[in-house]
Amino acid sequence: MRLSEMDHRHVVPVAANGRMNLPSAIRARLELEGGGKLVFIEKENGEVEVTTLRRSLRRAQELVRQYIPNGDGVVDEFIAERRAEAAKEFEDGQVASQPEPESK
Repeated sequence: MRLSEMDHRHVVPVAANGRMNLPSAIRARLELEGGGKLVFIEKENGEVEVTTLRRSLRRAQELVRQYIPNGDGVVDEFIAERRAEAAKEFEDGQVASQPEPESK
């Protein structure tokens, strides 16, 4: 595929208050026909990438998923560790007793 086939340019006027109308072709390509939120990512070279919040979150999740071994429940592991720490603190007497609720 040639660069010209991939590079679609759209000139969009921006009003003084910052409003702009996104062309329907772009809305369709970003799956925004029913509305949504955009994310503007400033690149080091000065260019700005535009994507949807949904796609940006999906990309972040994919990046994080690279560092989590398959099948491991990170949240479950964290909760189990915290429960073990709380039990040890209780056994060691490090947990202060909670005051009795005042009766009315």
